[in-house]
Amino acid sequence: MADLKEPVPVLVERRFPLKLSEAVPALRKLYHESKSDRWDPRRDVPWDRLDTARLTPEQRAAGAATWRRRAWVEGTALIETPALVVRFCMEIGREAETHMFLTVRNTEEAWQVESCDMLARALAGEGARPPARPSTDAYAAVFNRSSHRTAFDSRVSLDAQIVATCLFEDALERDLAVLHRQNAQDPAIAAVLDRMIAAKTRHAEFGRIYSAHRAPGWTQAEKAEIAERLGQHVRDVEFAGYHLPCLSSSAAAEAAADAASATAGLGAATPQAEGAVLGKVLAATRTFLDGYGVKLERLSHKALGEI
Repeated sequence: MADLKEPVPVLVERRFPLKLSEAVPALRKLYHESKSDRWDPRRDVPWDRLDTARLTPEQRAAGAATWRRRAWVEGTALIETPALVVRFCMEIGREAETHMFLTVRNTEEAWQVESCDMLARALAGEGARPPARPSTDAYAAVFNRSSHRTAFDSRVSLDAQIVATCLFEDALERDLAVLHRQNAQDPAIAAVLDRMIAAKTRHAEFGRIYSAHRAPGWTQAEKAEIAERLGQHVRDVEFAGYHLPCLSSSAAAEAAADAASATAGLGAATPQAEGAVLGKVLAATRTFLDGYGVKLERLSHKALGEI
């Protein structure tokens, strides 16, 4: 993790000329779609149909832990996205659609944080509390990695960050949400996941559209940096259990909660199924990047093998 005392070199602000004309029509369309898909977690989720009476106390506690951990994931994005917006605004020549879409995306992330937290509290039950923090300091560090500082760092390619954060990570979150939706037995859980899938589909599409828009201009050095940054993200973040606690020895409690949530039909999945999704998304990302001359190395994890 970066030394928080180390100053981050930031870009010099040059606001004018302000360019708001359409540069990437597909992103402008995505932005308008995001605006029209507004919803209220408190009003648009059938909370009264969440059947907790069918669950054992152990299952309720597991479900609360699973959904609270997802609130931590969404809460991390809630900080990272504004940092990306600032970076886009600071770099001269970046397309206006990026600023506008990411701003709406941040609102969607806030709704997802709220939904995950409400599910965690509802499953825990009155008088009980979902986990307040990760079970170990090592696992907490996966969330407290100060990734927003990287977005501000002018030495780090913004395109490389978008590939790791939007092209790959958002696609992974979309496909995991689709997998978890298949296991959602309660209408309230299903409704939350349906909303998350719709939003994350747009987020992943942003990564694909923007990366394809920028890729023809990537230099060999930029391609190498993109491959290195994505590989680093998978090794240091995904393999550390950020989305899949089962991959980390430091997240045994969270992995056990997810396994129990899957058995109880609370919108979770087995480690094998989630690992298969990670491998599939990484393979699709590798194929996409290979089409633009970006060569991503093969990566290995003891639970997954080489992917």
